[in-house]
Amino acid sequence: MKKMILLNPGPVCTSERVRNALMRGDMCHRESEFSTLLSSTRKKILQALAPNGDYTTAIITGSGTASLEAGVCSSLSEGKKILVINNGVYGDRISRIASAYKFNKVELQYDWCEQPNLEQIEDPASISGTEEEMMKVFRKVRKNILEKVKHFVTTFKAG
Repeated sequence: MKKMILLNPGPVCTSERVRNALMRGDMCHRESEFSTLLSSTRKKILQALAPNGDYTTAIITGSGTASLEAGVCSSLSEGKKILVINNGVYGDRISRIASAYKFNKVELQYDWCEQPNLEQIEDPASISGTEEEMMKVFRKVRKNILEKVKHFVTTFKAG
């Protein structure tokens, strides 16, 4: 069978390994096997993205949009603004979610093929009124991701 590549935001192309796993049958959410799998998944996410133990995880069953909505709605305090970096489908969805909930927002829009300008994003003058804590989180996440990428590149080169 000819392998097709999907170029839309979701669903994504899945590997043969994933497709085979899907054929194993259903797992009840009340079984101990499910609890073990869920706990293991949460632990691996934390090891990869928050190894210092500063955070916890919440696995949300639903679409990517459901996760975006949960994240946006649970992270914004009343009267605060959200910074939306909109350069594609997900930025647009976050913007629409913020509007639907009538959140104050500052939106930086870029073309879909354009890399967001980090200097503009970090410049307080261009994003006036957004919550300072959001910028701290952005910087921390960016630093953490860059450190992970450097680690993987170094490991790959050494191997």
